[in-house]
Amino acid sequence: LLAPKRDIKTVDLFCNMSDAQINKYSTILSKLSELSDLSNFPDYPTFAIWISGILRDPKSVREETAKRILKALHQKTDFKP
Repeated sequence: LLAPKRDIKTVDLFCNMSDAQINKYSTILSKLSELSDLSNFPDYPTFAIWISGILRDPKSVREETAKRILKALHQKTDFKP
């Protein structure tokens, strides 16, 4: 089987991250105003835990939500895949 061809201009939002990276970036992302509407959590650390679950498994939430989190990861942090 051959993998389907991808547009080379498409950003690969889904990538493997270490636990340390997940902890660092979920904390940063939890404090971004662009994502605050996703939170119904009592504090930033709890929101960060929810985000870390998405960074580990983007398919655990709606695709639209995962894309927002991962887009912010790539555009609003120093993360390099």
